[in-house]
Amino acid sequence: MNLPQNLTWAAAASLLAIAGCASTPTASSHPAELQLAGSARTLDDNARVLAARADTQTPGFAADAHELEQHTYDLRTAAASGRASESELRADFERVTRSYQALRDDVQRLDTPDAHADLALVDDAYHGVATRMSGVPAGSNAPGS
Repeated sequence: MNLPQNLTWAAAASLLAIAGCASTPTASSHPAELQLAGSARTLDDNARVLAARADTQTPGFAADAHELEQHTYDLRTAAASGRASESELRADFERVTRSYQALRDDVQRLDTPDAHADLALVDDAYHGVATRMSGVPAGSNAPGS
């Protein structure tokens, strides 16, 4: 066995393990970010279902539903990465909010039981994310910050 080569590999493996620990969020160190990521995942999942169902609604409603789906995916990805800054998360959430409001306006305009049922798919999840966004600490960046 080549001792210097083994020591090099052991050192490299140790550095990778330390880097992994430093960049992996934990529930005890960043509960607000983890709760936001979970809420964003729920909203994204529900927005996907809504977008699939919305294709049977009017074209404007479907377009807004698909836009909401895209923006919730972007927020979910940013929140789950643990590396998005507070300003990035807030910008993503603002896009989600604009899409949600456009969809809500469509539902009010259509005023059908199906449209109201479709909005109900994302309503609670959206408000859950809004609540979590109020708990994102100022200056939050990547885990460990």
